[in-house]
Amino acid sequence: MFRLPLSLMKKHATTCRHLKRLFSSANQTPRMEPKFKDSFDAFNLVLICPITCFCLCYWQIQRKKWKNDLISTLDSRLNAEPRPIPEDLSGLEDLELYPVRVKGHFDYTEEVFIGPRGMSSNQQGETQAGVHAVTPFVLADRNLKILVNRGFISNAQLKQPDYVKKGQVHGETEVVGFIRKDQQIISIMTYLMDMNKCSVRNGREIYPSRKLDLLAERCGTAPVFLDAKEIENENQYSPFPAEPGRDIRDKHIEYAVIWAVLGSLTFGIYLRRQLRLRREMQELYSKQMKKSKV
Repeated sequence: MFRLPLSLMKKHATTCRHLKRLFSSANQTPRMEPKFKDSFDAFNLVLICPITCFCLCYWQIQRKKWKNDLISTLDSRLNAEPRPIPEDLSGLEDLELYPVRVKGHFDYTEEVFIGPRGMSSNQQGETQAGVHAVTPFVLADRNLKILVNRGFISNAQLKQPDYVKKGQVHGETEVVGFIRKDQQIISIMTYLMDMNKCSVRNGREIYPSRKLDLLAERCGTAPVFLDAKEIENENQYSPFPAEPGRDIRDKHIEYAVIWAVLGSLTFGIYLRRQLRLRREMQELYSKQMKKSKV
């Protein structure tokens, strides 16, 4: 049997070891240090911030479109010519925010209030807290009693015993007001309190929301509700008219810009971090490749 010389066998074994080391170093990806992998995976959660901000920016843009349509609808209805209340009260569902003109007299014996309510008291935007005075109104041309929101009364005025009485209008008068439906409340308050339960303050019943059936049953009227715009023979003590649409805010473009800036900043922070990690990993890879070649 043929055998290689011992010197040649040693040389062949050494060559095989060198080849094995060379090919394993060239084909094997250098291991990353755990700190790079851990920091990279954890920092991916920062992407939640810019994604959320950009979604909120888009939502504010859609809200702006909706608000523009709402304002145009309000302008067309609120500026329409006042009309009489239709004989068929079921048609009032399609006449919300349209102005109507009625004649009759107020029945202050069944007056109630809706609150709390707020109203901007000056150009600086300071808000006063108070209530809306809701008074039954007996029509002169038919046997019908409705509800009229005479306007805003501040809490300070409500505490004065004679202030509310001084603002009352007696005798036959003419009222121009806007038809309203039930108030749709979408807030956490609907879950924290009973919106059908009234409270008593200074001997006056105060309801938390505009529920037509509830108020009509309490005051003995038809479920017809007007927000008064003009009341004939008013005086300086009369409530301030609570016209709908007075306090509509339209700042959605400002909010959209804020969310867009926040989204860009948080995404820039994330991108800068990722580029730095990529550069550090490339440097580490280069160092390991140099070591493997040596």
